[in-house]
Parts: sequence; structure tokens; C-alpha cells
Amino acid sequence: MLKILKSTLAIAVIITAFTACEKKDPTGIKKVNWDRDTCDRCVMVLSYRNHAVQISNPSTGKAYNFDDIGCALTWFEEEKITWKKDAKIWIADIKTGDWLDARTAYYNTGNLTPMGYGYGAHELVASIEKNEESIDFKEVEKRVISKLEKK
Repeated sequence: MLKILKSTLAIAVIITAFTACEKKDPTGIKKVNWDRDTCDRCVMVLSYRNHAVQISNPSTGKAYNFDDIGCALTWFEEEKITWKKDAKIWIADIKTGDWLDARTAYYNTGNLTPMGYGYGAHELVASIEKNEESIDFKEVEKRVISKLEKK
């Protein structure tokens, strides 16, 4: 009996050691399987890395992937997501593909995006050309919802 207990304890220690060493993404972004995962709204395959959006439910940690910021914001409205204001929203920088907090990113308009909304995210406002329109997240949200209400 003592031998079984020691073996069980040894296995528990090994499992704990491996799970404690597991690297977690500090941003909370879940892995995207490019060209396999699909947009949670339009079901298009996620291929365009510089337009992708990931939304995380703060209560459950469940991640939702989108191919365009317009799809993500429309999804909030269509699905009547009650946790919208608490959601963590990540968007890929249009130039680098790095994940940015969508609410603090800067956006330019007129880009060729997967669903045609045209908004490209930038970490720095300085990376937007001077002749391009620069807007914030609230304005992107306002414009996307405005188009949705016109339908």
C-alpha cells in the first residue's frame, strides 16, 4: 500500500512540475490555427493575419475569432452579447501582425479587408499616413453599427 501511495505521489509531483512550467501567453490570446479556424460570425477561414480579431469572454475565458473588426463588432450586436463592455478584444496590427488591444489601437480607413469593412489597426498613430483618415475604436464601432442599422 505504501508503495502505491509513493508511486501516486511521485506521478502527482511530476504532473504538477510539467503544468507549472507550461508557458502561458501573458496577453491571454489563444492560438489561432491559420487557414483552418473560421470566423465565428461569417464562417470564413482565417487567413489574413493582419486583420484578425480575437475576443475573449472575461467570465469563461472562451475565445472567439473573427476575420475582420467589422465581423467582430457586428457579432456583438447580432448575438446580443451581454458581456461586451468587459470583453477583451485583440486585433492584429495591419503592418506587423502583432496583437493589439483593439480599444486602444488607432485605425485608418480604406483598406482592403476580408469582409470589406476597411479598417486597419495600428499600434501608433504615427504609422498611419498623413493623407489617411485616422480614427479610434469608438468611431470604428459607431460606423460599423451604423451600417448594420441601415440594413
